[in-house]
Amino acid sequence: MTARGMADAPYIRVRMRGGKAAVDGAYHWRRVPSRIDAPDPLGEAWAKWSWDGETLTFASDRYGMIPVFYTVSDDGVTLSPSLTKLIELGASRELNFAALSVFLRLGWFLENDTPFIAIKTMPPGARFSWRAGAQALSGGAFVASGSSIGFDAAADRLHELFTTAIARRRPPDHARFVMPISGGKDSRLILFEFLRQGYRPGMCVSTSTEPPRINDDVKIGEALCDALGLPWRRLELTGSPLARELEKDARSHYLADEHGWYMPLMAYLGDHADYAYDGIGLDVFLNCMLWSDDRNRFARAGNAQAIADNLLRPDEAAWKSALRPQAYNKLSYEVAYDYLTAAIKPHLAAANPLASFQFWSRTRREIALVPYAMLSDRVVVMTPFLDKEVFDFASSLPVEVLYGRDLRRTVLERYYGDCPQPGYAGETKKARNFRPWFNRRYAAELVLASLKASLPLLRRGWLTTRALKAALTGRQRDLDWCNPARIAWMMALERLIRH
Repeated sequence: MTARGMADAPYIRVRMRGGKAAVDGAYHWRRVPSRIDAPDPLGEAWAKWSWDGETLTFASDRYGMIPVFYTVSDDGVTLSPSLTKLIELGASRELNFAALSVFLRLGWFLENDTPFIAIKTMPPGARFSWRAGAQALSGGAFVASGSSIGFDAAADRLHELFTTAIARRRPPDHARFVMPISGGKDSRLILFEFLRQGYRPGMCVSTSTEPPRINDDVKIGEALCDALGLPWRRLELTGSPLARELEKDARSHYLADEHGWYMPLMAYLGDHADYAYDGIGLDVFLNCMLWSDDRNRFARAGNAQAIADNLLRPDEAAWKSALRPQAYNKLSYEVAYDYLTAAIKPHLAAANPLASFQFWSRTRREIALVPYAMLSDRVVVMTPFLDKEVFDFASSLPVEVLYGRDLRRTVLERYYGDCPQPGYAGETKKARNFRPWFNRRYAAELVLASLKASLPLLRRGWLTTRALKAALTGRQRDLDWCNPARIAWMMALERLIRH
């Protein structure tokens, strides 16, 4: 849904007027991206609200993956699956600088934050009620305790649970089943198990990526599908890089600095697919991007402060020079450090602390926007790795069992050894995907856009100097210095606030 299309987004607003509730919007709303009648036992996403004339209730699945926003005022409450809709209906535009201080450095929001103080997302497993001005809200992340299983037994058990999860999510016989294929292991696991169970996708698709990432997804996807005799199509990124980012920002409710690459895939699936499958939820526990020797040691010691400092410190000098002094005071390292530390602490009791934190923040708040905000109103979306049994098992595996080993690869080799294995993305060291023409265009677009923007947070000279240099040289390092996706996000947010 584009920013213009938000005018049609569903909402419900309940306000007290003269001792009675005045209601406008949709009295009943429900979203179940999987289209399963009873999604909860499977762990699939769902969210719904209902007004019975006296009480407004809202409930959601255990993960809270579908973003539903709410704002509470002195006289009532408003809910919508569109952040823009709440702004349109009069929600306060006051910025949440603590939340923004973390987003600018990490690229995702924590817990139930948005860019605005007055607007929150409903928590995982939300249960909300409002009646005559009195409200109650419960829900939140849950932390998995550890299991004592070993690595080899874990591979066997994961495969057993995964095959059942796929069997529960088979597409109807005549549905248009399109399978996105990346160079990673999750989409390959899903594809191989569907083939083993006798289901062949009508089409497989892989998407090109923007520099500096190598197009491993395209190369590997083509080789894999060719070896399996499956139809395959390459989707290209076309048009303006900045325009693509700005549209992505609107579709993702201004909550992500990623997903620009997903725009052509979203359009293709919307036009050609009835069913699509997303591999969200497994890699975060089996190959956590936050793992490192230092951070794992800090987690074992229960030192949330050291983890927060380790995550925030590397880019601090750049942000101090990029932000206006008054903005930096509100978005400082100290603000981000305190806020991030508090968010990490509840996960230190988990079997896999860093993965638990990453799942309930980056995965739930940013990665989930692809299947559940950008795509789910266009096609049926299934997420087999969020199956209750698969998730509960994977999240219970101690980091000591997994760190330095590859459980997904072991499952692929042990149970799908007769299938082609044309390598994985990022497996070999290659030169980065430098495309000077792309960098020059993107940088030039940033310069032109900055001339029309007020840029209340950024030093204008900092941006224009670096963007002009990147536009002239076309060098990747010069464009990277601009952090273009996050700059585009700032511009998109400014447009939302002004309009």
